[in-house]
Amino acid sequence: MDAIPLAVTNAAELPSPPPAADRGGVPPTYYADDFVILDVGSLDAWLRDVSRLQTQIRSVNRDLDQLERLQVSCMDAPGPGNSPWNRAETMAADVQARLGVIRSKVRNLSTLRSNSLSASDQRLANVHEQMLLHHLMDVTKRFMDMQHVHAQRTREVFQRQLKIAKPDITTSELDWVISSTAAPQVFADSLLIEQERRRQVQSRHHDLVKLEASIAELQQMFSDLALLLEQQEAQVDSVAQFVESGVNVLEAGGGQVNEAARIARSTRRKKWWLLLFTLLLGGAIAAVVLGITLPTPKRVGRPPPVDAQPMRA
Repeated sequence: MDAIPLAVTNAAELPSPPPAADRGGVPPTYYADDFVILDVGSLDAWLRDVSRLQTQIRSVNRDLDQLERLQVSCMDAPGPGNSPWNRAETMAADVQARLGVIRSKVRNLSTLRSNSLSASDQRLANVHEQMLLHHLMDVTKRFMDMQHVHAQRTREVFQRQLKIAKPDITTSELDWVISSTAAPQVFADSLLIEQERRRQVQSRHHDLVKLEASIAELQQMFSDLALLLEQQEAQVDSVAQFVESGVNVLEAGGGQVNEAARIARSTRRKKWWLLLFTLLLGGAIAAVVLGITLPTPKRVGRPPPVDAQPMRA
């Protein structure tokens, strides 16, 4: 993949893949173009970078399935220089290197979010970044647990080979050899040990030292991710409090609006009743005034009756 100019990339520089190791004919598990290039721009570009990182994390998680099978097969091939042990060691180194690169990219994304996105975009970006961190931490934790299990199995194989190589080994010598980062020179001068068995012991000791170093590095990586996640959760909690405060204000405002509407309805009813009362009162007053001011009509009486004349005989 062609390098992208710095003017259009958020990355300080394109990451370089780890130096090629002796894979014993095993195809490489990743290439340079697997690394994520951070885009410059709006929230959409930032979210595309998050999507790419999620894809890379899922790819690492699939590789862990294959690595787990390889580590189990190592227990059936305890001899030195055999393929399962070499392949497992090489693949574990590849996975660890990829996790380290992804962690750096996540930190770059966090810096980019803080420096380039608006406040409203940052609130949405915080949620996506928190999900990304959880995903990366889950895969890192799985890899670390696998390395712990593989180290314990390797330690058990190493102890058995030590006792086979030197049956009279003391407990203190056994503990010292297991905890030592140097080659088990305690057996180098023993003429009773077969060359093949000594190589087996030295090979398993080398594997054990590498596993312990890998576990220590993964623990540090996990701690860094946990710290970054804690910072993100604090920011998300702050946003949640802001949103909750806004919701409370809206609810309070809604209650005030409802109360205002109730008062308005009551006021309108009172106005109508007052208008009706005013009309009735006005009508009554008008009737009284009219009754007083208008003249009373005189009654027209009938003429008095004429006395009937007596009839003459």
